[in-house]
Formats: sequence, structure tokens, C-alpha cells
Amino acid sequence: PEGVALVELDGVLTPGLIASHSYEGLGAERADMTRHALPEADVAHAFKPSHEDFEASLAAGVTSIVLAPAPQILLPGTTAVVKAAGDTIVRRPAQLEVVFSSSALGWNRFPTSHSGAMEELDRLFAEPEGQVARATSGNLPVMLVCGDRADIPRALSFAGRYRLRGALYGATG
Repeated sequence: PEGVALVELDGVLTPGLIASHSYEGLGAERADMTRHALPEADVAHAFKPSHEDFEASLAAGVTSIVLAPAPQILLPGTTAVVKAAGDTIVRRPAQLEVVFSSSALGWNRFPTSHSGAMEELDRLFAEPEGQVARATSGNLPVMLVCGDRADIPRALSFAGRYRLRGALYGATG
């Protein structure tokens, strides 16, 4: 159209890629194993935009990143969408992370089994508060973290029971 700048380029132009679950630049702050549920934890607090990880992402074509807490407890907190260049936080919180994989289980800490984990998640979501209430009301998407295909039915059943919207992440095979 008339008045629009024309930019000519020798080569190929592609949109930036999005990393959908990353710990880039978070260091040790990506996990807190002192409790089994930290739904109010905000991973954006650990965002270090000058970290060298982001340079490597940009070089690979990744321009946006979903920073996520490590899935080592049932509710490790909320994710944040950030730009790999600069210090821009695009969305905070972006999702509530809910972990169905065995990585949230411990031999020496609660919960120790999938049935114990599901019972505790049911307790937390039956009378929701804070970010959990936002998720159950449809105002905050969830990231349902699965480790293998056995976790998928549990995650989908749970999401259906509480009318959660979001996506499965990490189920291999």
C-alpha cells in the first residue's frame, strides 16, 4: 500500500520461534522443594534478562520463551512469557503449572505416590484460592506436566473434573 516502507532482504526471513517450557537464565531459583505446593510462586521474579542463555536462544532463532518452574512438586507456581532480547515480560502469570509426573513424588517427602498426589490436588482444587481459583474459573490457563503416557489420563481426567483449560506438556511417547 502507498506510504508503507518497503524493506528488501537478501536471504530468508522467518518468524521467531517460541520455547514452550524453559529454565533459561533462572538458575537455582527455578525450583523450591521445601513444600509440595507453591501455586502463588511467580517464576518471573527469577527472570534475569542479561543471562548468557538468552544470547544462545536468539542465535538459534528463539525470540520468545515460556519460563517455567521446575516440575519437582505438585504446584510449583506460575509460568511467564518473556522475550529473549531485552528485559520484556510479555505475560505474567501465563499459566499455572500442575505436575502429574513422578518428578513431583518423593520417597522422603509428601506426596510419595500418585494416589496421594491426586488426593492432594483434589483437596487444593475443591476449595480453590489465589492462582488455583483463577485456573478453576477459567481466567488462568494450566500447563499439565506429564512425564510419560501413563500420566496423560490422570491429567485429562483432572482437567475435565475442574474444567481447566490449557495444555499437556512433556508426555513422551
